[in-house]
Order: sequence, then structure tokens, then C-alpha cells
Amino acid sequence: MADYLAPFWELFRHDSRLRFRLVLLFALEEGAEAHRSVAQKLPTPQISQRGMRLRPWDLVVCANHCLPRFVPRSPSVYIGHGPKCKAHDGTELAYSSASFDRSGRPLYSLMFAETEAEKSKEVTVKPGLSDIIAVVGNLESDAVLAHLPRRSEFRKQFGFQTGETVVFVLSTWGEHCLWHTMGDALLEEMGKLNSEFRFVLSAHPLEYHNPATVSSAVNDEIQEWKRESRFVLRAHPVEVRKKPEGGRVWGEYLRSQKQHGFIVREPSESWIPYMVASDIVVSDFTGLIEYAVLLERRIVLTPVPGAQIWQDSTIAEVRKFAPILDDARFLRDRHTEAQANYPMEQLGQLARLVHPYPGEAAGRIRQAIYKVLGLAPF
Repeated sequence: MADYLAPFWELFRHDSRLRFRLVLLFALEEGAEAHRSVAQKLPTPQISQRGMRLRPWDLVVCANHCLPRFVPRSPSVYIGHGPKCKAHDGTELAYSSASFDRSGRPLYSLMFAETEAEKSKEVTVKPGLSDIIAVVGNLESDAVLAHLPRRSEFRKQFGFQTGETVVFVLSTWGEHCLWHTMGDALLEEMGKLNSEFRFVLSAHPLEYHNPATVSSAVNDEIQEWKRESRFVLRAHPVEVRKKPEGGRVWGEYLRSQKQHGFIVREPSESWIPYMVASDIVVSDFTGLIEYAVLLERRIVLTPVPGAQIWQDSTIAEVRKFAPILDDARFLRDRHTEAQANYPMEQLGQLARLVHPYPGEAAGRIRQAIYKVLGLAPF
């Protein structure tokens, strides 16, 4: 979540009235590399979970639903982690039961939405969120558009030649992501097409480690909590999903594909330069598809159960017109279709809807946060 907390922190880091502390709610099983990455993105003092419970805070900032222990004592804001796209409880995860306590009251003092249309839809169903949802736009969308003029620079940096078609293959995590559903077959077909296309491979950070473990540090803290109170532990589904015996860790496996001529994006690298440099995006139902739409990149999608996708999302709209790669053997056909006969008019219309407030996110976020803090803007 550091990728989403860091841009937020950058907006306020120079305000001398504010002090920041970082809490790691889950131990980083990925080891030293992950710790270095978080420290580089968020170079703020860290405190333990025990330390965070010793006092109320003026504001707690969450990129994911991890709030319950703070609720009675501190105002809070849910900033989210990427475009809203995953279905949960019949709606998007952000506005699902995870955002409410057992009495049906919102857990957060403030929640960020990208557009007025998004807020309107949720408030119609959940009127209690009317004064809590703030429409702030999207910092990442602003960053993507800011990088667009550097397309030629990025293509040269990555070694792409003029006229080469660059295909960015990226995924979400879990059993329905493209690496799990057709990874081996897809790599085989891409290998056959290496002379015709340049492929960039990308896996979700959660595909780089085996999550079916609990660190000794977390276990020690659990024992300490047990002496203090009764409590409920709630883990993200990926934290309890066991890999099959001998199951592949896809992120690690993709690293080995560099020897076959593929470019592999590391999880510590920004995806933005690769997206800007690309011509075609092949994906599943990751929220990053929204940024491919924003850049009007030709998108090819893999099959995903409809119940996994929030029906009011950009991804759901893209699936109405994007070519579907239901068999990796047809990869060349789908690429040819994307190059020669893509519904660019529909793509362009959607691109204009996904980010209606370009360049405004930073100002809107500052205004909303200072209002909650009761401070004059810095």
C-alpha cells in the first residue's frame, strides 16, 4: 500500500504543523527488498502496533480496510488503492460491508471517490455516505498524463525501436489473474511472437511471495494482545490462500523469463513508464486497466468470472467492446484485431469519462484533508 500512501504523504510532507508516523499492520514476508522499498517511498518514522494504540490520532490514513482498532478514538480517511473495480457484497470493495461497523455506521470520517457519478451511485444506495464521500479525482491519473509527453524517452530507455509494437502484459493477483488461468500457454505463444512484438511482463506484488505463513513477529504480537483483551483477527484473503503443493510463485517465475527476451517489470518499479511506452495492453481485471483506457491504449482482456467485477467499474465498460483472449493460441489474432480494427471511438469516449478533473486531484485532496483536521490550507 506504500504506492498509494506515498503520493498522499507527498502532498502534506512540507507542512511543519503535521507529523507523520507509519504503522506496518502486517509483517513484510518478502524480506529486505520490500522493507527498503517501503522505506524509500515513505521515509517517515515507524511505530509498532502497540505504540499506535497508546493514544488517539488527529487523523488515520488507510489505503485498505484496516481500521477497526482505531475507530473509537481517531478520525480517519480511506484513500483507496487504485481504481475501484473488484466486486464484494454486491458492490465495490471500498463501499462494501468492510466500510461499516456491526451497527451499520460508516467506519470512516472521509472516503475518496474519483468522480461525482461514482459518489452519486453509492449515495443512492447508502445515504449515510453522503457527507463522508469526497470527490477528489485521481492522483495516479494525473501522474499518468504528466508522463505522457515522455513516451519517446521511455521507449528509447527500454530499447524499443521505432515502429515496434510494444505489448504490456499485466495482471492482478489470485486464481482468476491471467498468469494463473493461462500463464504457461501465454508465455509459449509470446515466445513464438517475439520477433513481431516486444513484450513487457508484469505481476502483482502479491504474486512474488508465498502468503500462507505468519511471521514470528506477528505471532508474538498476537500473544501480547491476548493478555490485554479479547479480539477478532481479520486477514486479507490473500494472507490465508495456500498455494498447491509445489505451486509456482508467478512473480519469481516471470523473472526467469528475461532469458527468453522478455522485459520484466519489477514490483518496486513504477508501471507508469511501461504503460506510457506501450501500444497494446493485455490484462485481466486489474484496476490498472483504467489507466490504459485513459491513455487510449488498445486493450485485450482474458476471461474473468463476472461476479468478480464491479459492474459500475471502468473495467466492466471495457469488457463490452474489448477483444477477449479466451485461448492463448489466438494471441496473434487478437493482436492483429487490436491493431487493425479496434473500436477507438468507444475507447475515446470512455477515456474522457474516467478522469473528468485532470490536474485537480492534489488541490481537492488538500482541501478535504485540511477541513477534517480543522486547519487552514498550507
